Amino acid sequence: MRVSADPKWLIYERIVAAMENENREVEFSVTRNAKIKGFCSEQLRQVDILVDARWEQDLSHRTIVDAKLRKRKIDIKEVESFLGMMDDCRADRGILYCSSGFTKGAKKRARGSLRLIPFAPDFEDDSFMLSFNGCTGQCSSLPMQDRGWVLWDSHLAWAIDGRGVFIKTGKCDLCHNFVVECAGCAKTMTIQEYTLSTCACGYNFTSGEGYVDKDEKDIVNYLLLIMPNMPPVVLDSVWLT
Repeated sequence: MRVSADPKWLIYERIVAAMENENREVEFSVTRNAKIKGFCSEQLRQVDILVDARWEQDLSHRTIVDAKLRKRKIDIKEVESFLGMMDDCRADRGILYCSSGFTKGAKKRARGSLRLIPFAPDFEDDSFMLSFNGCTGQCSSLPMQDRGWVLWDSHLAWAIDGRGVFIKTGKCDLCHNFVVECAGCAKTMTIQEYTLSTCACGYNFTSGEGYVDKDEKDIVNYLLLIMPNMPPVVLDSVWLT
Protein backbone atom coordinates (compact mmCIF):
# COMPACT_ATOMS: atom_id res chain seq x y z
CA MET A 1 0.00 0.00 0.00
CA ARG A 2 1.06 3.55 -0.61
CA VAL A 3 2.09 5.90 2.21
CA SER A 4 4.31 8.67 0.91
CA ALA A 5 1.75 9.80 -1.70
CA ASP A 6 -0.76 10.72 1.00
CA PRO A 7 -0.60 14.05 2.84
CA LYS A 8 0.86 13.81 6.33
CA TRP A 9 -2.35 15.02 8.01
CA LEU A 10 -4.18 12.05 6.48
CA ILE A 11 -1.47 9.61 7.54
CA TYR A 12 -1.67 11.12 11.04
CA GLU A 13 -5.42 10.52 11.21
CA ARG A 14 -4.97 6.92 10.06
CA ILE A 15 -2.22 6.28 12.61
CA VAL A 16 -4.51 7.57 15.36
CA ALA A 17 -7.41 5.49 14.01
CA ALA A 18 -5.22 2.37 14.09
CA MET A 19 -4.17 3.17 17.67
CA GLU A 20 -7.75 3.72 18.83
CA ASN A 21 -8.82 0.52 17.09
CA GLU A 22 -6.02 -1.45 18.72
CA ASN A 23 -7.04 -0.21 22.16
CA ARG A 24 -10.73 -1.14 21.82
CA GLU A 25 -12.46 -4.37 22.67
CA VAL A 26 -14.51 -6.22 20.05
CA GLU A 27 -17.69 -4.70 21.51
CA PHE A 28 -16.74 -1.38 19.93
CA SER A 29 -16.75 -0.40 16.26
CA VAL A 30 -14.22 2.17 15.03
CA THR A 31 -14.92 4.23 11.90
CA ARG A 32 -12.48 6.71 10.40
CA ASN A 33 -13.83 9.73 8.49
CA ALA A 34 -17.39 9.16 9.70
CA LYS A 35 -20.30 11.31 8.51
CA ILE A 36 -23.15 11.74 10.98
CA LYS A 37 -26.05 14.17 11.20
CA GLY A 38 -25.74 16.65 14.05
CA PHE A 39 -28.52 16.38 16.64
CA CYS A 40 -28.70 20.14 17.30
CA SER A 41 -27.42 21.59 14.02
CA GLU A 42 -29.14 19.01 11.78
CA GLN A 43 -26.08 19.40 9.55
CA LEU A 44 -23.76 16.66 8.34
CA ARG A 45 -20.71 16.50 10.62
CA GLN A 46 -17.39 14.97 9.66
CA VAL A 47 -15.75 13.04 12.51
CA ASP A 48 -12.11 11.99 12.20
CA ILE A 49 -12.70 8.80 14.21
CA LEU A 50 -16.07 7.63 15.53
CA VAL A 51 -16.32 4.94 18.21
CA ASP A 52 -19.72 3.39 18.90
CA ALA A 53 -20.92 0.19 20.56
CA ARG A 54 -21.05 -2.53 17.92
CA TRP A 55 -24.26 -4.20 19.07
CA GLU A 56 -26.06 -1.92 21.54
CA GLN A 57 -29.01 0.12 20.28
CA ASP A 58 -28.06 3.39 21.98
CA LEU A 59 -25.30 5.99 22.07
CA SER A 60 -24.23 5.53 25.68
CA HIS A 61 -20.69 4.56 24.64
CA ARG A 62 -20.15 7.04 21.81
CA THR A 63 -16.71 8.65 21.62
CA ILE A 64 -15.58 11.08 18.93
CA VAL A 65 -11.87 11.53 18.24
CA ASP A 66 -10.13 14.41 16.47
CA ALA A 67 -6.53 14.11 15.23
CA LYS A 68 -4.69 17.40 14.65
CA LEU A 69 -1.31 17.49 12.95
CA ARG A 70 -0.21 21.02 13.90
CA LYS A 71 2.93 23.13 14.25
CA ARG A 72 1.30 24.99 17.16
CA LYS A 73 -0.49 23.92 20.30
CA ILE A 74 -4.27 23.60 20.40
CA ASP A 75 -5.77 26.51 22.34
CA ILE A 76 -8.85 27.02 24.48
CA LYS A 77 -11.03 28.12 21.52
CA GLU A 78 -10.40 24.87 19.68
CA VAL A 79 -11.17 22.85 22.81
CA GLU A 80 -14.46 24.73 23.24
CA SER A 81 -15.29 24.14 19.58
CA PHE A 82 -14.69 20.41 20.03
CA LEU A 83 -16.85 20.33 23.17
CA GLY A 84 -19.64 21.86 21.09
CA MET A 85 -19.14 19.19 18.44
CA MET A 86 -19.37 16.51 21.14
CA ASP A 87 -22.78 17.90 22.14
CA ASP A 88 -23.97 18.03 18.53
CA CYS A 89 -22.81 14.46 17.93
CA ARG A 90 -24.31 13.24 21.22
CA ALA A 91 -20.92 11.96 22.36
CA ASP A 92 -20.45 11.53 26.10
CA ARG A 93 -16.72 11.23 25.59
CA GLY A 94 -14.18 12.89 23.32
CA ILE A 95 -10.48 12.60 22.61
CA LEU A 96 -8.27 15.26 21.04
CA TYR A 97 -4.87 14.25 19.67
CA CYS A 98 -2.39 16.97 18.70
CA SER A 99 1.15 16.59 17.45
CA SER A 100 2.23 19.84 19.19
CA GLY A 101 0.31 19.51 22.44
CA PHE A 102 -2.06 21.93 24.17
CA THR A 103 -1.94 25.31 25.85
CA LYS A 104 -2.45 25.63 29.62
CA GLY A 105 -5.86 27.22 29.01
CA ALA A 106 -6.90 24.34 26.76
CA LYS A 107 -5.91 21.80 29.42
CA LYS A 108 -7.90 23.64 32.09
CA ARG A 109 -10.94 24.04 29.83
CA ALA A 110 -11.13 20.36 28.91
CA ARG A 111 -13.72 18.77 31.16
CA GLY A 112 -13.61 15.26 32.53
CA SER A 113 -15.27 13.72 29.49
CA LEU A 114 -12.67 15.21 27.10
CA ARG A 115 -9.22 13.69 27.04
CA LEU A 116 -6.26 15.57 25.54
CA ILE A 117 -3.39 13.48 24.15
CA PRO A 118 -0.17 15.03 22.82
CA PHE A 119 1.12 12.66 20.15
CA ALA A 120 3.92 13.22 17.64
CA PRO A 121 4.32 10.10 15.48
CA ASP A 122 7.32 8.72 13.68
CA PHE A 123 6.25 8.96 10.05
CA GLU A 124 9.04 6.57 9.07
CA ASP A 125 7.33 3.81 11.04
CA ASP A 126 4.68 2.28 8.80
CA SER A 127 3.63 -0.52 11.16
CA PHE A 128 0.18 1.08 11.44
CA MET A 129 -0.46 -0.10 7.86
CA LEU A 130 -0.96 -3.63 9.20
CA SER A 131 -4.43 -2.43 10.29
CA PHE A 132 -5.36 -1.40 6.74
CA ASN A 133 -5.88 -2.71 3.22
CA GLY A 134 -6.66 -0.94 -0.02
CA CYS A 135 -10.36 -0.59 -0.80
CA THR A 136 -11.93 -2.75 -3.50
CA GLY A 137 -15.36 -1.15 -3.14
CA GLN A 138 -16.97 1.89 -4.70
CA CYS A 139 -13.88 4.08 -4.54
CA SER A 140 -11.66 1.47 -6.26
CA SER A 141 -12.53 3.10 -9.60
CA LEU A 142 -10.78 6.30 -8.48
CA PRO A 143 -7.09 7.01 -9.19
CA MET A 144 -4.85 5.15 -6.74
CA GLN A 145 -3.93 8.29 -4.81
CA ASP A 146 -7.60 9.13 -4.19
CA ARG A 147 -8.84 5.73 -2.98
CA GLY A 148 -9.83 4.95 0.57
CA TRP A 149 -8.29 2.47 2.97
CA VAL A 150 -10.08 -0.33 4.78
CA LEU A 151 -9.56 -0.26 8.55
CA TRP A 152 -9.79 -3.84 9.85
CA ASP A 153 -11.37 -3.64 13.26
CA SER A 154 -12.27 -7.07 14.58
CA HIS A 155 -12.12 -10.84 14.38
CA LEU A 156 -15.53 -12.30 15.27
CA ALA A 157 -16.28 -15.90 16.19
CA TRP A 158 -19.72 -17.45 15.74
CA ALA A 159 -21.16 -20.95 16.14
CA ILE A 160 -23.32 -21.93 13.16
CA ASP A 161 -24.68 -25.45 12.77
CA GLY A 162 -22.18 -26.64 15.34
CA ARG A 163 -19.25 -25.17 13.46
CA GLY A 164 -17.00 -22.31 14.50
CA VAL A 165 -17.06 -19.41 12.04
CA PHE A 166 -14.32 -16.80 12.16
CA ILE A 167 -14.95 -13.55 10.30
CA LYS A 168 -12.81 -10.44 10.03
CA THR A 169 -14.63 -7.16 9.45
CA GLY A 170 -13.60 -3.70 8.31
CA LYS A 171 -14.80 -0.48 6.67
CA CYS A 172 -13.41 1.77 3.94
CA ASP A 173 -12.64 5.26 5.22
CA LEU A 174 -13.77 6.91 1.98
CA CYS A 175 -16.74 5.07 0.43
CA HIS A 176 -17.58 3.43 3.80
CA ASN A 177 -18.35 0.03 2.28
CA PHE A 178 -18.14 -2.86 4.72
CA VAL A 179 -15.52 -5.53 3.99
CA VAL A 180 -15.41 -9.08 5.36
CA GLU A 181 -12.82 -11.83 5.25
CA CYS A 182 -13.85 -15.40 6.00
CA ALA A 183 -11.09 -17.31 7.80
CA GLY A 184 -12.44 -20.61 6.48
CA CYS A 185 -11.92 -19.90 2.78
CA ALA A 186 -9.72 -16.78 3.05
CA LYS A 187 -12.07 -14.92 0.72
CA THR A 188 -12.27 -11.15 1.11
CA MET A 189 -15.43 -9.41 -0.10
CA THR A 190 -16.68 -5.84 -0.29
CA ILE A 191 -20.31 -5.86 0.84
CA GLN A 192 -22.70 -3.67 -1.14
CA GLU A 193 -25.96 -2.44 0.37
CA TYR A 194 -28.95 -4.77 -0.12
CA THR A 195 -26.84 -7.16 -2.20
CA LEU A 196 -26.05 -10.69 -1.05
CA SER A 197 -22.38 -11.76 -1.21
CA THR A 198 -21.43 -15.38 -0.58
CA CYS A 199 -18.02 -16.75 0.37
CA ALA A 200 -16.69 -20.18 -0.66
CA CYS A 201 -17.83 -21.62 2.69
CA GLY A 202 -21.41 -20.72 1.81
CA TYR A 203 -21.86 -17.86 4.29
CA ASN A 204 -23.96 -14.95 3.06
CA PHE A 205 -23.35 -11.29 3.84
CA THR A 206 -25.20 -8.08 3.12
CA SER A 207 -25.59 -4.56 4.50
CA GLY A 208 -28.43 -2.10 4.79
CA GLU A 209 -29.84 0.79 6.76
CA GLY A 210 -32.43 0.55 9.50
CA TYR A 211 -34.07 2.65 12.20
CA VAL A 212 -33.36 1.97 15.87
CA ASP A 213 -36.13 4.10 17.39
CA LYS A 214 -39.88 4.26 16.95
CA ASP A 215 -39.69 7.92 15.84
CA GLU A 216 -37.44 6.88 12.93
CA LYS A 217 -34.83 9.53 13.69
CA ASP A 218 -31.78 7.39 14.38
CA ILE A 219 -30.44 5.47 11.37
CA VAL A 220 -27.80 2.74 11.48
CA ASN A 221 -26.07 0.93 8.63
CA TYR A 222 -25.73 -2.76 9.49
CA LEU A 223 -23.38 -5.47 8.27
CA LEU A 224 -25.29 -8.76 8.43
CA LEU A 225 -24.52 -12.46 8.25
CA ILE A 226 -27.49 -14.20 6.61
CA MET A 227 -27.97 -17.93 6.96
CA PRO A 228 -30.98 -20.25 6.39
CA ASN A 229 -33.14 -21.12 9.39
CA MET A 230 -31.61 -18.51 11.66
CA PRO A 231 -32.17 -14.79 12.25
CA PRO A 232 -29.71 -12.32 10.69
CA VAL A 233 -26.56 -11.82 12.77
CA VAL A 234 -25.23 -8.27 13.15
CA LEU A 235 -21.48 -8.31 12.56
CA ASP A 236 -20.91 -4.56 12.59
CA SER A 237 -22.85 -1.29 12.55
CA VAL A 238 -22.25 2.38 11.80
CA TRP A 239 -24.59 5.06 13.12
CA LEU A 240 -25.47 7.70 10.55
CA THR A 241 -27.03 10.05 13.10
